[in-house]
Amino acid sequence: MNHDLGASTGEDARDPVAALGTAPDADAAWEQHLERAQHAGLELAERPSLLTGQHRLTFDAVARGLSGAALAGALAAVATTAVSPRPRLLLAAIALCGVALLVETLTRLEWRPLRLRSRSESRDALLVGVTCAGLVLAAHLTGGGLSPLAALPLLLVVMASAALPAREAMAVAGGTALLLLSLYTTAGNRHWAQAVGLAASALAMGGLAALALRGTALRFRDRAAAAVELRLQKMLEDARSYRLTGALEVVDHERKRAIAAALAVRESFGQLVEVTARALRPSTTMLLWLDESGQTLRVRELRTSSDHVVSGPIDARRGVLGSVVQSRAPVNLAQLKPDTDGITYYQAGEVPLHFLAAPVFEGEHLRGVLAVDRSSGEPFTAADEALLCGLAREVVRAVEAERLFAIMDRDRRGQEAMLKLIEALNQALSLEAVLDALASGLRAVARCPIAAVVLVEDKQLKVRRARGPQGPLELEGAQLDDEGSLLASAIHTQAALPARSDLGAGRSRAPLFGRRCDPPDLKRGKVLPLTYQGECLGALVVATQQSRGLGDEVVRLLHLAAGYAAVSIVNGRLYARMEHMATRDGLTGLVNHRTFQEQLEQALARCRRGNRALTLLLCDIDHFKKVNDTHGHPTGDEVLRRVASVLSTEARCTDITARYGGEEFAIVMEDTDAVGGLQVAERIRNAVGNQRVATERGPLQVTLSGGLATFAADASERSELIKRADTALYEAKRAGRNRCLHTRPGQGAP
Repeated sequence: MNHDLGASTGEDARDPVAALGTAPDADAAWEQHLERAQHAGLELAERPSLLTGQHRLTFDAVARGLSGAALAGALAAVATTAVSPRPRLLLAAIALCGVALLVETLTRLEWRPLRLRSRSESRDALLVGVTCAGLVLAAHLTGGGLSPLAALPLLLVVMASAALPAREAMAVAGGTALLLLSLYTTAGNRHWAQAVGLAASALAMGGLAALALRGTALRFRDRAAAAVELRLQKMLEDARSYRLTGALEVVDHERKRAIAAALAVRESFGQLVEVTARALRPSTTMLLWLDESGQTLRVRELRTSSDHVVSGPIDARRGVLGSVVQSRAPVNLAQLKPDTDGITYYQAGEVPLHFLAAPVFEGEHLRGVLAVDRSSGEPFTAADEALLCGLAREVVRAVEAERLFAIMDRDRRGQEAMLKLIEALNQALSLEAVLDALASGLRAVARCPIAAVVLVEDKQLKVRRARGPQGPLELEGAQLDDEGSLLASAIHTQAALPARSDLGAGRSRAPLFGRRCDPPDLKRGKVLPLTYQGECLGALVVATQQSRGLGDEVVRLLHLAAGYAAVSIVNGRLYARMEHMATRDGLTGLVNHRTFQEQLEQALARCRRGNRALTLLLCDIDHFKKVNDTHGHPTGDEVLRRVASVLSTEARCTDITARYGGEEFAIVMEDTDAVGGLQVAERIRNAVGNQRVATERGPLQVTLSGGLATFAADASERSELIKRADTALYEAKRAGRNRCLHTRPGQGAP
């Protein structure tokens, strides 16, 4: 008997995980790898229906068969009944069953208008429901409960309960029960007992099938999914043993890539072992791989005619295989005696007649052993030994080729993430948008779970963004004061730290943000200062709890990202400054007139949608021209700034405070009626009256007059509201100044 262990086994031929191959182009190869790994690992988890593969085909075939049976029954009713007592029901039965059968047949024939990328459970439920309706009508016309078609609707309900999701299955069962009730309880045919019995049977059989068959199908799917996941985990272990990936913390794409690479290596190993078996004609050909401890060998590929080859780990310190490992040289043994001890890869004391093995090296490191033996025939020659050594060298080349693929794919994805980050930074105008782009893009570029952006603000280090796998970290928004941290040192020296991204362990571990601020169990990290024209603006920080290093290419991309980030932060601050200059009054810092008009219109729109009140206050400094003429314009400017400060302090945080023009100011108060607006206006007027401005002629005191109008009681449009408030301000001036009046008569404060 010939036994093959590896990519070419019969079991693996049926396993989608083992069906991977390679392509000559790197990108095409990885796309092929990942697509097939995705199919292998996620098909069962993502498929919404319970029956898959052959079970689904069987269900479809039976459903089509039942549709055909119903159609045949309906046509038989036509043939046996010269004039049907219910021609409409007969035509309905023929139409329903015919449509269901036709649609299902055309779908199976991949007729272009019905060709779908994936099956729809709703479409399946609709077709099954139509088929059930046709079966019920056909059974009713061919003898009712005594018809040979009477049991078919119930059978189809049972199948639907097992094959369709619960909601669709119950819809089919319920619809069938209602149709049975309606047919058997119509005028002139009131068979209540038969109707209730059939309807109850439909519901009961549907429920029992859902409990029994669906439970069995779910257990089957869960076991299959667990088996696939176990197989994928084994592939990850193989990938690590071939040094194709780091630790298990790889992201989803890297996990699939590692599985794909391991499968590709395994297929290459299978081809090499097949070539070895054909060239040397041995009884057994096997490739064994050494584990990280160097003490155990595991069979990776096997071609043998024996039933006694060990399937588990083999001690690499004993026997003929141990001799190859210890001597790190080929071993060629001929004419072995039946009682020879040391053939550790066979059970039951089986001993070959001739044995040949060659070590598999990667540079100076021993990775495994390629071994062959013969149970009869001629011993292995020196030429055979040279050929086996050459094939052993090809083993490592297969691993190196996949490792090169992995590096190329990793670098390509890192560059793609960097391009996306640069694009996001180019589109970000405000500083907040720049920080958000950095927080999300850094994690993708560095392939690290933790990324942070720290800025120097008022000579303090502030963590503006700190993101982890689950979103913002508690560290976000904190001010840092640990001078001994790597972050503070990197900003002070304007150099990336640490040199090799290793944070150390235990008490010797260098704090990244600070000993009280660091996320737990950090092992690797990098701090890259943000410098612009010799000034350090802050730093980018990436970190991980895993021991895998960042890699030279990742560090290079991070330095590039830091350069772009520094420029983007400067631009974001300039944009904020320009936006402030464009929307704010330069003297008082309040909203300017143009922005006030825009924000008032927006506030009115919100109040219209919510049917809420809004009050506008226009106020004016009394006799301000006299202040300028008497004390000079610098004093007048100080009075304007002081009044603006009072308005900002006394107004609510939700109010819009603006310099309307000259010595006039405006406040927009949402969710405020006339009474509330007058209270705020009086508080502001009194606060302004209590202000004292120092001048060469002594303290200067000014007063304020105000006019108010309320939306929608006084006006519904912006221009009309401003006009009403301005009229009220004029009335306050004419009434003696230093007062606030509402546009409505009788409302005001003297």
